[in-house]
Amino acid sequence: MENQTEIKYMIVNPYKSVAGALLLGLFFGAIGLLYSSFKWGLIMMILAVVLLLIPKFGFFLFLLNWISCPFIAVRFCEKYNLRLQALYNTRK
Repeated sequence: MENQTEIKYMIVNPYKSVAGALLLGLFFGAIGLLYSSFKWGLIMMILAVVLLLIPKFGFFLFLLNWISCPFIAVRFCEKYNLRLQALYNTRK
């Protein structure tokens, strides 16, 4: 009898680039946040529009919103990658 080897294939989703998420969040704000978290990207875009409608401090709050987007993007990207890694380790 011949030795038969069993080949197993596993489809794995690609990891998201943390550096890419950081740059997208930095340069595009809430639109760049859509890369790492679609839900939070929409929330931050709606919040940005609402903040720009505030007469006195709206632009300052909008800038704070913009500055927070890269941090949120990196956090959700790392969270996604860790979840993929945990899923891969349980299937081994």
